[in-house]
Amino acid sequence: AGAASARDREPRRLADRAWQQVGGAVGAPDRALLLASALGGLHHLDFGPAPFVTPLAARLGPVVCVEPPGEGCAARRRQAHDLTRAIVAELVVAEPCLDLARLAFDDAWNLLSACPARATDAATRERLLFSLLQSRDLLLAAHALLAAERPTGAILPAVGELLDRDHAQRDAALRQATPRTTRLRHDLLAAGAMAVWSAGERIVALVGGDDAEPAVAALLAAAAAHGAPAAAFSVAAARSA
Repeated sequence: AGAASARDREPRRLADRAWQQVGGAVGAPDRALLLASALGGLHHLDFGPAPFVTPLAARLGPVVCVEPPGEGCAARRRQAHDLTRAIVAELVVAEPCLDLARLAFDDAWNLLSACPARATDAATRERLLFSLLQSRDLLLAAHALLAAERPTGAILPAVGELLDRDHAQRDAALRQATPRTTRLRHDLLAAGAMAVWSAGERIVALVGGDDAEPAVAALLAAAAAHGAPAAAFSVAAARSA
């Protein structure tokens, strides 16, 4: 059992076994997420026709994940996410070869002009699509920094600035902020977070600096003061695939 057990602990086998447990119903993107989880560390996930996972050179400090207070916040995020997916599906019907990873803003505008709006009104469709493209460009810029062979401490401030910019433009475009989440974000930044941004239905705070433990404690206390459940996670080094 020793040799077989060792083989089963290999990251790709772990990811495949996890995927088999759910009967393959989660789809390709989630299979890539399972592989990234099995590998550990920091990765870039490509959800193209052939999803793959690329380890990144940078090593981040801990992150603190916070459940935003209030049901309305999560509901708004889900609604904006579902509506954005419907808009993209609508555009794919008009342009089957649409590639959001390479879609230029001018081409997006021409496509919107040529394709009647059905999922929502034209103004909302434009706002959500251009927010998606802005988010793509900001996160690709952050990815380029994280993939560079540079000391992590030297790039974290720039990564934090990019994530803050992405959060601000998505808050404006998706209209997902509430007074409670705005105060929570302000207090997390005041408690020492290098960046605070929305990730799905959660708020994620990035911790920087050499001595992360006091910062993590301060962020957890700030979240608790808002009645928001929170947990800290370390980003361990990636294992070989």
